[in-house]
Amino acid sequence: MKKLLLSGILLLAGVTGVSAQNVVNGTVIDNEGNPIPGAKIEVVGSTESTITELDGTFRLETQTPARKVKALYVGMQSKTQAVKPNLLIKLQPANSRIGWSVNIGFGGANLTGDEMEDTSLKPTGKLGIGAEISLGKNWWLLPSLEYKLKGCKFSEKESDYSLKENISLHYLQIPIMGAYRLNFNDNMNLTFKAGVYVAYAFKGKMKYEEAYDGVTEKETIDLFEEDELKRFDSGISTGIDFGYKRFVVGLESDFGFFNLLKDDEDGASIHNGAVFLSVGYRF
Repeated sequence: MKKLLLSGILLLAGVTGVSAQNVVNGTVIDNEGNPIPGAKIEVVGSTESTITELDGTFRLETQTPARKVKALYVGMQSKTQAVKPNLLIKLQPANSRIGWSVNIGFGGANLTGDEMEDTSLKPTGKLGIGAEISLGKNWWLLPSLEYKLKGCKFSEKESDYSLKENISLHYLQIPIMGAYRLNFNDNMNLTFKAGVYVAYAFKGKMKYEEAYDGVTEKETIDLFEEDELKRFDSGISTGIDFGYKRFVVGLESDFGFFNLLKDDEDGASIHNGAVFLSVGYRF
């Protein structure tokens, strides 16, 4: 009798232990952190489900261990997550397929080509606002409007002679890039992007300083009024962004296709090139 009673107690304890292991607890919130009551939580690959409480929490007991659960709520995008202790599921509005971002960056620019062999990087910067359009799963379209400063520096020095040139080209630029976003979790992601840009230079100056035998001559030339360069440019933009919550740190580059020289009868060419390190914020 004692053995039978002991066996029954052990069997009950085992069943209780298994049941305790097959419980999924969690909370469902919106993108502002507010709890979502009445959201449906269902086990992926099973008919077992439950509904969240007024505070957004849920407790789901399953017959077998659950690996993944799916949260559904009217007006929200459904979301599937792997089961873990104190599961937190954040749902996004169903119409949140378009987001916005702003960024500012600093870097270096140069002009490359037949006539620019001895130029060096010019410190430069950028400021932009852009849209982020979801194309489904991890794919995005990223059009934006940016101000970018490009150009180059040149210097030459001998015993009694020196020459300095500083070219500044101010562009309004529209890049349109496709992107693949790799999400590590709800807070961190990595975005790889590439595409094309078109740009219009609304201002272009070259500061010129020449010194010879103690005499210095300085001059500022408008490169567009003097018909030296073309205002329009187009090329390739590439980049990589690391996102944490709403903040973004990125590295990107531009390379121009168009020959900027207006007078290129002798086959000479000049092309834009630039690299930027940027920080931004996603709304």
